[in-house]
Amino acid sequence: MTEKILKETKGFSCKACGAEMIFEADTQSLKCKYCDCTEFIEMDSEDIEEKDFFEYEENEEHDWGNDECVIKCENCGAKTVVEPHMLADNCAFCGSPQISKLDENTGIIPESLIPFKIDKKKADEIFDKWLNKKFFIPKAAKKCTDSNKLKGVYIPHWTYDTDTHSSYSAQAGHYYYVTETKWVTENGERKQVSERVRKIRWKHVSGNYNKFFDDILINASEKFNNKVLNSIEPFNFEDLVKYRAEFLSGFLAEHYTVDVKKGWEDAKTEIKAKIRSGVKSKIHADEVRFLNINTSYDDVTYKHLLLPVWISTFNFKNKVYRCMINGQTGKIGGKIPLSVPKILLAVLGIIGVLGIIALIVIKAQAL
Repeated sequence: MTEKILKETKGFSCKACGAEMIFEADTQSLKCKYCDCTEFIEMDSEDIEEKDFFEYEENEEHDWGNDECVIKCENCGAKTVVEPHMLADNCAFCGSPQISKLDENTGIIPESLIPFKIDKKKADEIFDKWLNKKFFIPKAAKKCTDSNKLKGVYIPHWTYDTDTHSSYSAQAGHYYYVTETKWVTENGERKQVSERVRKIRWKHVSGNYNKFFDDILINASEKFNNKVLNSIEPFNFEDLVKYRAEFLSGFLAEHYTVDVKKGWEDAKTEIKAKIRSGVKSKIHADEVRFLNINTSYDDVTYKHLLLPVWISTFNFKNKVYRCMINGQTGKIGGKIPLSVPKILLAVLGIIGVLGIIALIVIKAQAL
């Protein structure tokens, strides 16, 4: 049997009545759930620090500031960082009630985050409006959805900075044109024709390319692929503030499943693609081939940051569907089941309309 989290310790207590205070998106402050007392949260965007990548094992901290613990979904394997007093009922990622508490640390403390700007009420409205526009969703599936199950979750990311120095060699191709004459047969007769033919003149090139990369963003969640997250982007990083435990009060934070080393390898893949594009632009050729690049990475730094997302998960015919709302901007995206009968009906309707239009055109031409 899985162990439910039932610990009733308080997170942030109201100074007026002692009840729990949670983060309120519209006021960007802590608010008491009972007496409406509010408490200002200091927003600090100046002291966000980049950490040395090669020393992260010595510097990593696990104290998130409010005795957070880690829970795990036994169905999909998702790990989530929660406040100790929060009751875990259903997994935010697959909807399963099979939640257990893990005896492990919460991982590297976030250095920064973008606080939620969209509150639960507004997220509900966005979700319901979006769902009502989905004509092709089966009626039975709509009954499985419930905006009240929207959960506010911070999705983990890494950012990396590095100063790169690359040396390259390649063959640069430049177009030139010549006029060639050839024999052709036209109407049974042989004759000569001239045509302009493009050729390529190749030459060896080499050089250096230096570039500093700032805040290469890498998704640290294996539960959300980049395609899903891209559907609700962009996030405005001007709202990035230094992490404080108060921002998580009333919300969940996914435990990163892509660690800082794997994240750096993903970042290098993106950086290499940008360097390759930059080198090609520097060569100034019509075509480039046999491009070889050697790159060194200096002053590599990283930070762990959290991005706000509202998530609705529902099961339909043994398949999990998920809707996501950008907790900063309200942009929504997600995948829903499709009703084959509704799609066929719509296609037949379109065919019928096109048929009527065709008959009208034919009759008009016959007059």
